Amino acid sequence: MLIMNLKDSIRFIFHKHRQKVEDTKKKGWNGLSVFIFSDNAHSEPIQFRINYFIIIFLSVFVFFLPLISLGIYIKRQVDKKEEIESVEMRHRLLELSMRKTQDKRKIISNIEKQLSDFHENFLFQNTELSTSISLENILKTTRSIQEKQNKKAYPSSEPHRSRYELKYLIPMKRVMGELINYRIPFTFRPIWNRITIYHITPRGWGLAGGVGHVTSLYGIRKNPMESGSEFHSGIDFAYKEGTPIIATAPGYIIRAVKLIKSGYGKHVVIHHGFGFTSLYAHCKEVTVDEGDFVERGDIIALLGKTGRTTGHHLHYEIQIGYDKPTNPLPYVKLK
Repeated sequence: MLIMNLKDSIRFIFHKHRQKVEDTKKKGWNGLSVFIFSDNAHSEPIQFRINYFIIIFLSVFVFFLPLISLGIYIKRQVDKKEEIESVEMRHRLLELSMRKTQDKRKIISNIEKQLSDFHENFLFQNTELSTSISLENILKTTRSIQEKQNKKAYPSSEPHRSRYELKYLIPMKRVMGELINYRIPFTFRPIWNRITIYHITPRGWGLAGGVGHVTSLYGIRKNPMESGSEFHSGIDFAYKEGTPIIATAPGYIIRAVKLIKSGYGKHVVIHHGFGFTSLYAHCKEVTVDEGDFVERGDIIALLGKTGRTTGHHLHYEIQIGYDKPTNPLPYVKLK
């Protein structure tokens, strides 16, 4: 009996729901009756019916179609803007690559000039120590040859003369080779040191493509957050958010702070060697990790305004050893 009652209940609910759907359909198809009357009172009015489904469809078409079109237009504009920014970014990176190529060409040209000067002045740029040792070796070699020949003059016959000259020239060649091998390190060491120091020294602009402008220099300035003055330990480069920040010299990442823990906000510190370190602060995003090695021009972060700042900019510092940060401007001007 209980099962029969449950079946009847389900059947009744289903029938009631179906009847409700049918009533809704009837109401939808019933719609509105429209009468159009003419000026002639004896003529019959024109009558037609518009159901609710057509009214709903027209309402959706009239109201939602413009919204959809507006959404599509906005999306296209956003995509177009992103495409333009992407093209500008590629253009800036291309300019940066061209500048790096020009810098490398200048370095190669300087090295070639130094090598040319070395070849021209090779015999005249020696230390006193290398000269004395070389002359002593030459005199010893000559003395030993003369003792073996019992201080006799060259034999008159050509074969004996050729053998004597050969015995004399072979040790002389060996001594000159040792002399050259001894002198080359003394000659090239200053050149190599200059090339190495030039290579690891931070120089140039900290933003990709050389974009942006300087908003604050190194030294005493007006405090932008509070009243009074303060000491500014770097240079600020302002530009739009998300601009790539690049390393100004090769080195290892010794600090890559990806959380806001200080006034610097998200920042990166690079150790370049010979005591040089550079700091890039207020980043929107840090794209490197501690321990990574980067080359000059590699992207290390994106421009932002994290930490103690009033706008989007890069705070750039250079430190030598354990001294306080030095003025970065002379290094920014280096090519």
